[in-house]
Amino acid sequence: MSIRYLHRVFFPKSIAVFGDGEKEAALADVVLNNIMSAGYKGRIFPVCPETSVKGMTVCPDIKGIEGRIDLAVLSVSQFDLPEAILSCGKAGAAGAVIVSQAAFPSDFRNEILNIAKAADVRLIGPHSWGILNPMADLNAGFARQSVFPGELAVISQSSAICSTILDLSLCRKIGLCFMIGLGDMIDVDFADVIDYLTNNARVRAILLHIETLTNIRRFMSAARAAARIKPIIVLKTDRHQPAFSIIQGPTADRLNEISIYDTAFKRAGIIRVETVEGLFDCAELVSKKIRPKGANLVIITDSKTPGTMAVDALRDRGVTPAVLDDAAMASIDQILSTGWSRSNPVCTRSELEPEIFAQLVLFCQSLSDIDGVLVILSPQIINPESFAGVLSSSLQQIKIPVFVAWMGGDSVAPARRIMNDAGISTNETPERAVRAFMYLYNYDRNQRLLQEIPPRVVDYRFDDSRPRHIIMSAIERKSVQLTDIESLDILSAYGFPVIPAQTAGSEKDDASGGITMQPVLKHPDFRLVMGSRMIPDFGPVLFIGPGGGIEEIFRDWATGLPPLNSILARYMLESVPVLIRFIEAHSRDIKSSLRICEDLLIKLSRLVTDFPEIAAIDINSLMFTGNQACITDAGIIVAPSSTLPPLHLIISPYPNQYETAAATKRGLALLIRPMKPEDANLLQELWSTFSSRTLYYRFSKQIKELSAELLVSLTQIDYDREIALTAIQHTESGEKMLGVGRLYGSIGADIAEFSVVVGDPWQGLGIGAQLLSRLIFIATDRKIKTIWGLIQRENKNMIELARKLNFKIIGEPGDTQVEATLSIIP
Repeated sequence: MSIRYLHRVFFPKSIAVFGDGEKEAALADVVLNNIMSAGYKGRIFPVCPETSVKGMTVCPDIKGIEGRIDLAVLSVSQFDLPEAILSCGKAGAAGAVIVSQAAFPSDFRNEILNIAKAADVRLIGPHSWGILNPMADLNAGFARQSVFPGELAVISQSSAICSTILDLSLCRKIGLCFMIGLGDMIDVDFADVIDYLTNNARVRAILLHIETLTNIRRFMSAARAAARIKPIIVLKTDRHQPAFSIIQGPTADRLNEISIYDTAFKRAGIIRVETVEGLFDCAELVSKKIRPKGANLVIITDSKTPGTMAVDALRDRGVTPAVLDDAAMASIDQILSTGWSRSNPVCTRSELEPEIFAQLVLFCQSLSDIDGVLVILSPQIINPESFAGVLSSSLQQIKIPVFVAWMGGDSVAPARRIMNDAGISTNETPERAVRAFMYLYNYDRNQRLLQEIPPRVVDYRFDDSRPRHIIMSAIERKSVQLTDIESLDILSAYGFPVIPAQTAGSEKDDASGGITMQPVLKHPDFRLVMGSRMIPDFGPVLFIGPGGGIEEIFRDWATGLPPLNSILARYMLESVPVLIRFIEAHSRDIKSSLRICEDLLIKLSRLVTDFPEIAAIDINSLMFTGNQACITDAGIIVAPSSTLPPLHLIISPYPNQYETAAATKRGLALLIRPMKPEDANLLQELWSTFSSRTLYYRFSKQIKELSAELLVSLTQIDYDREIALTAIQHTESGEKMLGVGRLYGSIGADIAEFSVVVGDPWQGLGIGAQLLSRLIFIATDRKIKTIWGLIQRENKNMIELARKLNFKIIGEPGDTQVEATLSIIP
């Protein structure tokens, strides 16, 4: 699966529409009529038993069509479908959209998928709604009317949701650039289409409706790559199913399907909405450049109850209104000559002039700890349209997000329209306005998480021989539940502070083998629970929450996906405000307690990454006293696994297997290892050694500085898509990065692009040869058949190195660049 042939599918120059059978022909007729009504300018060929359709010559089969077919739309019976796909392949079709509505058994789906692969044809569907692309005047589906051309792309599995979104876009005059109905996704899936749309400059945001996901690891890889470039907004339906796990019990209530999907969406930088309208609301909001940096919201309202409604909506999302200090209230006294609530919400009177509301918003902007303002207006405002005109004009220069909830119906609808047309998010209710604020806050928070550079920390590596012996011995004797001592022994091997329960409260050391003893905790300040569950399709899911017998009171646990670093572990904790408040209320040293939690979550992540055989971990008693923590009770359940690590994860971890010691021909000792997010500072130091010539050789253009965005993109690697190898020299002052080699390629593709750059002081020492040789090894390991790269013709040394490593050099005498290509024979 990849983006192979998708451009021909979405921008076809020729279309064949198959229809055979009474019901199937009726569907084909609808599609054919829509293609023609949209003004499609390419060639159209009906393929059916009739002699004429809509005045066009009909082909009884695709063999009679001259020239290549780009796209086929198939509305045929189950019996005829395999032959139709085969004929598409013979006609050179790039893809086929199966709009047939018959229920196909799973064995038959596998059969037609295998036929399509053999015929080299991409399949969309079955049960596809079709493809809508206004840029190509293409309506190869069931859209009954034309759309407003725009910049939003919609992908959905449901025909009903496609039609609903289309109607809503017309009602709200929102433009679309793509609408793609994926149906049952036996071939082309969300990951493929997201990858394609990411590289399309006309697409400003991607809207998804998801019922279920296949190959979640590929989806996460595609979504994480896209979310760095453009917003992805998802509506997930069928979201209240319990998450199936080998282990059930109290944890199952917290790890339901939507909580796990939410964890994955947040990690990918996706924002989830709850309604179809929310897709468009959020897409409009995230396109704005002004975003809240935090959740501190000031509410300004002309009546008390709507302000209370806004506070309730905030608290429902785990957020409290911003606190106004005495100085802030004194300043508001100067703006409001009459009485007000002297708290947040700032409750005023409805007869205030719009300029006064604008002054209040302007003052809030001056407060460093305020992230946004919500203005709530009631319908009793006299002359609302005039009021809206003055207020919207006054708010144009505000530099923090402003949201308006103008309550009421038709009488204030024109006023709301004036505000929205001025670029100010205006809704009918306080709850919807708060939801809009939280959409924007969560989106910005997810984006900052994607861009944040973690600090360099001690490498989390552990001797896994003892845990491996315990786990494999248990599986061999078919003992699913490990003993308490075995469970604690495994945790101890991974650096957890453990002590058997029978010694808690005692000053004696435990004599049991292998366990790391910690100071005894007689009267802990508080307790937490921590653990993991192996969830089908998602792999291990981590959790942490309040413990000590109050687990049933606090229903929300923080959840996360491995692998974790310090930033991701902190984000996981902060994602559940009630957990942070619980720790703050009971800890004597909040910073120390949070650091311990982060450290243990990273270790837990490392443990479940190394062992796909771990089905469940329950750390039932993680006790904290002062700046220390200790585990006295834990259980681990194991099960056989046919999946090798780390393929059981949905996010590719750091590939330790590609680390190797090396030495150049000049005798320079190196560590060749993959790039880590923590390497940002090392890369900055290497960058400072690049001359303008070296930068030109590497990027084919002059890059004056290493921007923060470029630094993140070069160091935060999706190891499923790209490998960035660093040449590291160990010095007395620490590690020094001397060069970088990269291998880029789509997931599942058998071709990849390479690049190599070495700092100017170390060029000519053989570092580039070491990096490129290692890239060839990795390409072979990943079953890549061809690697290629563009080299500036002036870069004689790189061209000579490529020749020595058996690359074929291709280029005309006048070309400024040559292409180096290597065919890899396994």
